[in-house]
Amino acid sequence: MLIGRIGECVSWWIGRQTAAILALLSRYVFETGPYGRGHVVLQAETECGPCREDAACPEHKCRTAVRPDLVLNLLTGRPVGPGPEHRVYTSCFVEDRMVYRPLHRVPATTEDVIGLLTWGSAGAFLEEPPGRLPSLAGALQFLVEHYAVNPPLLAAVHERLDRAVPTTLSAPDRDRLLGILHKWWTRLQRMYDEMHDEMHHEHAGEEPFRPATAAA
Repeated sequence: MLIGRIGECVSWWIGRQTAAILALLSRYVFETGPYGRGHVVLQAETECGPCREDAACPEHKCRTAVRPDLVLNLLTGRPVGPGPEHRVYTSCFVEDRMVYRPLHRVPATTEDVIGLLTWGSAGAFLEEPPGRLPSLAGALQFLVEHYAVNPPLLAAVHERLDRAVPTTLSAPDRDRLLGILHKWWTRLQRMYDEMHDEMHHEHAGEEPFRPATAAA
């Protein structure tokens, strides 16, 4: 009943700095999440979301994906883990830029990986001085610290890189951006192989994939 009356986005403030936000329908944490460190967002992540603001939805899957007990746990400070159709994000700063990361380490999707690769490629593509825009090294470090990757996922990302490049770019710019993305996809693949081999020899169970550095 609570979820059915929520509408697009309802916010509760807990304490002075931390916001607990329920994101449904067209609301998406990476576009409309609050600014500042320590905010917590319970994001519905269904196949059809986030939807367009003018889209008619006969099912409202996002509202059933986020159960009332999850909302109550979030508001009362109890643990809320990830699920098949929702994630919990918290805001932090990477290279002096605010980003949202999963509160729990979760399996990455192709959208997660391509999104972080393109986010980090802006500085290299625009040839900006270091520090002006996010770095690819920082983006990869963030990715492998907070998301779980695997060989099938990396292969799927590689197949979709061409489609990640805007068709509105000129042919030379498309080729240059694609070259940057492929270069850093190769770096990510190498990082995964190295850390997987190290974990295989040192740990018996699943351990976080945490490279010492993402730099060359």
